[in-house]
Amino acid sequence: MPELDSSGAFTVSNGKDFMYTKLEGIVVQPDKTGDNAMLVSLPKPFTRMGAQVITTVKARNSMQPVLPTALVVNFIKVSGLYGSLAYKLNNTSWETPTTAADASYSFEKFDANNTLDYNPQAPRTSDLAVLLPVGGTQKMKFDVNLTVQYKSGSETKTSTDSYFATIEKALLPGMTYQFDFSLTFYGAIVPSDLTLAIREWTTTNLTGEDLGKD
Repeated sequence: MPELDSSGAFTVSNGKDFMYTKLEGIVVQPDKTGDNAMLVSLPKPFTRMGAQVITTVKARNSMQPVLPTALVVNFIKVSGLYGSLAYKLNNTSWETPTTAADASYSFEKFDANNTLDYNPQAPRTSDLAVLLPVGGTQKMKFDVNLTVQYKSGSETKTSTDSYFATIEKALLPGMTYQFDFSLTFYGAIVPSDLTLAIREWTTTNLTGEDLGKD
């Protein structure tokens, strides 16, 4: 249970999942005298207050000016986020931010990303993270740091560099977003052409109570 301050609020940071619900008119007590455990039914579902975010990276296709032979994602750093937000008990939204959205979060774990010998056209997908919501006019900046292997004549070369993208995009509570980065490489793997596509959807949990009924 988060520790409340004197105003009845607590802060949540990026990378921490947070949901709330209300129990109204319910007596919480053990079913039997002497029991140290109890079951409480929730009349309302939990409301998710963060945004789930996934990132992917791949080389766009095999028809590249310079064809990468391998690719590793070192990290994707997202800037333009709130470092923390406050939630007060019984509220239905976050407290108004008191600081600028100048914090960042880094994705550092990606599947299909362990070595340089994996197909560069296959996406490297990050672990899912929960980020604090930001408004639609907030600029988010992405630093996509890659190690790329490519052919220069008969020689195999390796380059580590950052590729950058900036968007204005809201991250809404309870939504899941996937940021897909695809790259086209020119010259000696110059970081000059990064394409960002965004997919978003609402995550809905379905119950199976009526399955199998006529």
